[in-house]
Amino acid sequence: MRHHSQTHGLVMGGANRRTETEKLVKGVNLLVTTPGRLLDHLQNTKGFVYRNLACLVVDEADRILEIGFEEEMRQIIKILPKERQTMLFSATQTSN
Repeated sequence: MRHHSQTHGLVMGGANRRTETEKLVKGVNLLVTTPGRLLDHLQNTKGFVYRNLACLVVDEADRILEIGFEEEMRQIIKILPKERQTMLFSATQTSN
């Protein structure tokens, strides 16, 4: 993502919170995240600029719902801009 105006960030548990905060306060267009950490930043990071978010990427979406993050996802969706693309990914396929 070198020669364009897109900004991106990675937000996940176990990562350096200060580094994440610095990136989120500047604002990003593309965010790859885990729901718990994103909700934490949305609720607790002063100055988090999420109005410009155009694309949200959530990995392991099937596992996230299985382990009880459905309510967090609902809260996140309510907070983030309506005009955005959300992509949910999974490396596994269920038999159902």
